Amino acid sequence: MTKLSIKASEITNLTDARYFSAREVDWLGFSLDSSSENYIAPIQINAIREWISGPGIVVEMGANIDPDDVFKAIDLLKPDAVQVGSLFRYNQLPDLNSVVLIRELVPDHLNQFDDYIYEFRQWENTVRFFLLNLEKNGFSWQDIKNNENALTQLQQLCKNYNITLSMVFDHSELDEILSLLKPFGLSFQGGVEEKVGMKSFESLDDIFDRLEEMKIS
Repeated sequence: MTKLSIKASEITNLTDARYFSAREVDWLGFSLDSSSENYIAPIQINAIREWISGPGIVVEMGANIDPDDVFKAIDLLKPDAVQVGSLFRYNQLPDLNSVVLIRELVPDHLNQFDDYIYEFRQWENTVRFFLLNLEKNGFSWQDIKNNENALTQLQQLCKNYNITLSMVFDHSELDEILSLLKPFGLSFQGGVEEKVGMKSFESLDDIFDRLEEMKIS
C-alpha cells in the first residue's frame, strides 16, 4: 500500500499530542482560529511541542484570516506547515519560504466537489495537499456512498490531486474507503480529555491498527 499522509487536527491537549505522535502521524495541527471551540493559545502550543517529537507542526489559521496573521504565526511558532481556509485568496499568499502550505476546504453539501475544480487547479502547485474537511459538517462515508454523483466526483478529485480526507467513518469501513477513493491522506480530529491526562482512544486504535496491518502486509 502506498504510504498515506496522516494528519491529526485541532489538537488541544498533551494527551492527544502524545497519542498521535506515538502512532507516527505525519502532521500535528493546532488551531489558531479564535472562533473555533478548539482554539489553542500559542504559548500552549509551544508547551505541548516540547514534549513530543516526530510529526510536523501545523498551525491551522481558519477560514477568514488576514495575511499578516500568517506571517505572525510563522514568526512566533516557527511551524513546519500552515493551513489556510477557503476564504484565503491565492493573491493574498505570502512568501512562506520553506514552510509547507495546506489548503482546507469545507463543503456545505456533497454535490459541491465540482465547484472546487478551479481552486484545485490554481493551488495544486503551491500546496502540499488539500484537506477536504467533510467531518466539520457531519458528512460520513455512508453519506458519500449513498450519493453516486458525490462518490464519482470525489474519486476523480482523489485521482487528480493530493486530497487528504477528514470524514466520519467506522474502522470497518477503512479498507473500502482506501480501495474506492485512494486518497493522498486521512485526517483525524483531536478531542476533549475525560480528565487531565485521561482519554479513550479505542475507536482510533482500531483504525491505526488496521493501517499498520496494511502497511506491513
